[in-house]
Amino acid sequence: FFSVCAGLDQNGWNRFTCHRIFISSYELPSEVWFKTEVVKFSTVERPQRIMEVLRGCQEDPRNLHIIWLVESGRGVSPSVQGGFLEIIGQRTIRAPNGEVLEAGNVTFVTDSNHAANQAGEFAIWDLDRAYGRRFVRRVTLEPLTPIQEVLVLRELRPNAPPEQVQNIVRLAGAIRGKQREGALVSILPPSIDAELDL
Repeated sequence: FFSVCAGLDQNGWNRFTCHRIFISSYELPSEVWFKTEVVKFSTVERPQRIMEVLRGCQEDPRNLHIIWLVESGRGVSPSVQGGFLEIIGQRTIRAPNGEVLEAGNVTFVTDSNHAANQAGEFAIWDLDRAYGRRFVRRVTLEPLTPIQEVLVLRELRPNAPPEQVQNIVRLAGAIRGKQREGALVSILPPSIDAELDL
């Protein structure tokens, strides 16, 4: 997180706040803003997290708000990624309900797992071209070693049994190994969050 902040060249901001939004939770582009739910036999349009976050950013203009669209590339459809095209990089954002949100203190980051998977080429989990162009920098990070991955998981979930953490890391390593051999195409190694859920 601090490495990403340092790469943003945002020296004018004293404070940073990071808001994580899991893009994989959306099935349709319209759900970026509102999701239809049935309440007492009636449909209700519930605002999604992006509305809450942008409203909060507007109320806190002295802070740089970093909206992290988590794992945009993990099988997320281009149409869902396209739902964010009218938001990312805009200083004035107009929601479908007519609400106008000022976002001069907002920047977006996202991540895609193709490098960590060691697939060797851009694949289904890479970003849609139009969506990917909205981000001005592409940073490639080396995959964690198994020892580093164990340390990260222990930090994030200190109460998890050590044998569980070791098993999760071995599973992810085995999947990546099979991918390199071309024996697995459609199974992705678990993300850190999915590993913790396991």
